[in-house]
Amino acid sequence: MSGISVPQVALFAMGDIDLEQLADGYRHRPMSESARQRAIVSADGSKGWLLDIGGGTGGHAATWVAAGRRPVVVDPSSRMAARAREMREVEVVQGRAQALPFADNSVDLAYFHLSIHYGEWPRAVEESLRVTRPGGRVEIWTMAPSAIQRSSLGEWFPKVVEIDAARFPEPQQIAEFCTSRNGTVQMYDVQEVIERPAGEWMQAVQDRFVSTLQLLSDDEIAEGITRFRAAHPDVGALYRSHLTLTRISIVV
Repeated sequence: MSGISVPQVALFAMGDIDLEQLADGYRHRPMSESARQRAIVSADGSKGWLLDIGGGTGGHAATWVAAGRRPVVVDPSSRMAARAREMREVEVVQGRAQALPFADNSVDLAYFHLSIHYGEWPRAVEESLRVTRPGGRVEIWTMAPSAIQRSSLGEWFPKVVEIDAARFPEPQQIAEFCTSRNGTVQMYDVQEVIERPAGEWMQAVQDRFVSTLQLLSDDEIAEGITRFRAAHPDVGALYRSHLTLTRISIVV
């Protein structure tokens, strides 16, 4: 891995995020049907091992098991890994995307679902390209830049927009980086509508169900929830938000 030329990137250190705390917040993030479809589409045609890098508690890997595939969850969090191990037929390895503990050309699919922004993404991409066999794929799902600017969290917590703009790499930059490594790249956006009762949304925020919320102070969280509650006083009413992801599909 020495001698890699990497783009300049703005990083929050991995130590800024408590992944063990985030694992608890994942109870507010059940797998949606749209997320299941993203996992299925990404694995289409893959016959061998599938890596879910930064795979958390293993929801996407479980989708692959149900389809008869062979998934491996890779995650640095001991609590995430423990919960993923509760699922049958899901292999789990504690490790980081920037140093994957797998041999060259050993997997059919390297998959990132909202995880490429954890740490130094160019090195994570290099590692995923290294372990993927010729003809296999690297699939990266990340936040579309337009979605960050229109973030539903950013509506109530304005600092979220600034933080996520710094944390998430530009999809075009990822695509150009992969092309320079002789990958064949396709890229497009998909949208998802998420609905949940307003009271559940407030509880999810208080439990820091997404990692960016850990980078806000308790006062900022409280102020945002106060604004949200004033706009949505009925805790049982559905609150609708929109998610736009960019898919970057690389044939190795």
